[in-house]
Amino acid sequence: MSLFLLTFNRASRQATVEQIDSADVIDRLFEAESRLRDHPQLEIVLLTAADEDDLRRTHSRYFESIDELLEIA
Repeated sequence: MSLFLLTFNRASRQATVEQIDSADVIDRLFEAESRLRDHPQLEIVLLTAADEDDLRRTHSRYFESIDELLEIA
């Protein structure tokens, strides 16, 4: 399994994904949360998945538009 640090902009529905090393996970997560603390529209999420394709499939709300999500429902 791989670790991914995801930053999601709730306003624009844009996500950035960065695969991170498990040795750096706590430092990277705290650094991102500290840096983005004053941006309430940004969501910081730490996720695990086999690969980025699996991540995009299992956490589609971060990667699909509202219209795409409504089609699934």
